Amino acid sequence: MHNLKVWASLKVPKPVIYYWRLRTGEEVDFIIEVGNKVIPIEIKAKKEIGHGDIKSLLTFFSAYPKTRFGLLVYTGDKIIKMTERIIAVPYEILCVNNIKGETI
Repeated sequence: MHNLKVWASLKVPKPVIYYWRLRTGEEVDFIIEVGNKVIPIEIKAKKEIGHGDIKSLLTFFSAYPKTRFGLLVYTGDKIIKMTERIIAVPYEILCVNNIKGETI
């Protein structure tokens, strides 16, 4: 969460970050909103993922069909296309230094 807050503080316009939860208990860990663009992000602390791990994202897409894509962040080591609109991304890619040596 700290890295996400730092990233958001550097962006113009400033993104709004929140979570999404239904009364049924389904939730998405982070929603990043910039203008009229929304990116749902689900975090899973496991190396192996499956389609059950994107259930909350699919529910979010049903509620907000104009959402273009979502991310599943996990501790594995491969970028995986889960659906046409959901990509699984290793946590390390988001948190390590990029080519210029800046924290992403």
